[in-house]
Amino acid sequence: MKQHRFCVLNELKPGKLLIQDPDLCHQINKVLRFKPGQGLVLFNQEGFEAEGVIDYLSTEKVEVSLDSPRQPQREPKGDTYLYCAVLKKENFALVVQKTTEIGIKNIIPLITERTVKQAVNLDRLRIIAKEASEQSGRVSLPVIHPVMDWSTALAHAAGHEVNYFFHTGYLSDAKNRYKSQTTGIFIGPEGGWSEKEVAEAKGKGLVFKSLSPLVLRAETAAILGAYVAVMPDSC
Repeated sequence: MKQHRFCVLNELKPGKLLIQDPDLCHQINKVLRFKPGQGLVLFNQEGFEAEGVIDYLSTEKVEVSLDSPRQPQREPKGDTYLYCAVLKKENFALVVQKTTEIGIKNIIPLITERTVKQAVNLDRLRIIAKEASEQSGRVSLPVIHPVMDWSTALAHAAGHEVNYFFHTGYLSDAKNRYKSQTTGIFIGPEGGWSEKEVAEAKGKGLVFKSLSPLVLRAETAAILGAYVAVMPDSC
């Protein structure tokens, strides 16, 4: 039976561990209705995870007996940065959820000339990313950055080893071109990139790519683009 996984801020070491995060205590006690003696898996932002058994729980605290922590090598190598235009409705939340499951390391909401929706709830996006990390077996959380405009994002990406600019009409070449230590991925809005943004991307040396000869929805392009950047050997 698959055990529930939870991200904690605590240092993981064998023995007793006290959880006092009110949201996590509420989730374990009231939402999932755990009982003493049930097992779980905890992980932290340092890449460690440990199995444990609940000794005591209430809405204020959860006491866990932990086994020795381990450091699984499930996280993709390299740093990946997804610069994705803010999308309408729940589509951007979907991008955060699915690219977190894929293993993206950084997600940057991007405002472009044709972006329709301007506001995002960063706290909600971080909760979505946390839950997706717990579900997918990750041992770290992606960084959800503050919203950036186009010019700021270009400057932010300048230090990356390579930046891919996904745009209709530029078919990808050999898959090993995606391998790098720091990779930026630029995904445009529902209405596509403006001519000015395309010209500026070329001027900054971004590598133009297309994911398909077909026209993809922005959220589909973001998920697929993240996958080929994070998992180049599988494509």
